[in-house]
Amino acid sequence: METATIVLKISAGNAAEATELTSELQQRLTQEVENIRIDRKKESQDTLDPGTILVAVLGTQFAVELAKTLHAWLMRNNSAVVSIGSDGNIDCRGLTVEQVRELVRGALANTPKKG
Repeated sequence: METATIVLKISAGNAAEATELTSELQQRLTQEVENIRIDRKKESQDTLDPGTILVAVLGTQFAVELAKTLHAWLMRNNSAVVSIGSDGNIDCRGLTVEQVRELVRGALANTPKKG
């Protein structure tokens, strides 16, 4: 199976909310996207929080599942912003499921594939 890595950085009104939202998104993706592996990272090692960056490794054929799950989560958590990509240059907020799907496909297309 061909796999790819996608980086998701979660932002919110404050650090505590971002941490909580990151935990919720990680749990949702783990439940909804088949064969996904998620590592949680910190932006700064100087903080005590578990981090607001999710590094997801998944089979490229599950990109649609990832996009649908991410879109549904964003609709429920409208205060959250998810930046996609290792440089965090694409922000997801107020997008349709089709737009999120295209962003996920684009981000996966720009990462090295394994498998």
